[in-house]
Amino acid sequence: MKSAPKIGFLLLAIICLSSCVSKKNFMALQNEKDELAMNIEKMRIDLQSQITDLQEQNQELTQDKESLNENLVNLETQLTDTEEKVKEVEFNLKEKQYQIAQLWNEMDAAFTGVEEAMTTSNERIKELENFLYLDLDEVPGFSSGSDSVSADDTETLRKIADMLLENPAVTMVIEGHTDSRPTKSDKYRDNWDLSVSRATQIVRKLVELGVNPKQLIASGRGEYMPKVANDENDPEAQEANRRTEFIIVPNIGKIYKVYKNRKQTNP
Repeated sequence: MKSAPKIGFLLLAIICLSSCVSKKNFMALQNEKDELAMNIEKMRIDLQSQITDLQEQNQELTQDKESLNENLVNLETQLTDTEEKVKEVEFNLKEKQYQIAQLWNEMDAAFTGVEEAMTTSNERIKELENFLYLDLDEVPGFSSGSDSVSADDTETLRKIADMLLENPAVTMVIEGHTDSRPTKSDKYRDNWDLSVSRATQIVRKLVELGVNPKQLIASGRGEYMPKVANDENDPEAQEANRRTEFIIVPNIGKIYKVYKNRKQTNP
């Protein structure tokens, strides 16, 4: 019977020991649970912060995208405007090139007759005060106060007539001149009349040689365009100034037409 108390004590000790161990494990598990909960909460907070950052970045990217799209639209509009301006400039450039080519063609046509006339007649041209004069070896001259054409000038006039006959597109101005002495004839009011009459007599001679009158223009310069210095005491100078000049006139009608059209197009 003495062993019964011992057994009871042993059982009580085992139960107490088991109770202590279970409580310790429970506390450990509870601590682990609390620590895990804290870690989960920290992770949740971190994730929430990351989500917020990503949302802000997404909003900024969306705004950047909208701005880029707007810039793209503006660039496309500018590109379209630029392309239209380039096309307009190219069109204007081609138009200018066409006008230049047309003007050159008209100039070639206007002066081709002159060049051909000079080539076929072996005549020379001199430029004086923007006019093209025939550079003749023998210039038809006149006696003082007279408009009579000298027989000595017949060969010179025949050469000029042949040139005009071979080049019907060429127009020529016959320009009469006088010396500085006033005319004393009742036939002429002044040297203007005399110079024009001299040119007219030459025109008539050329017409008699077969030249088309439409190719000829009679004009006079009086004493105001001397060949040499006027000196009333120098008979040779006076004789040199009593003369007729022959001016080649290019056909500038078409050139003027092109110029006029260009002025109307680009006032």
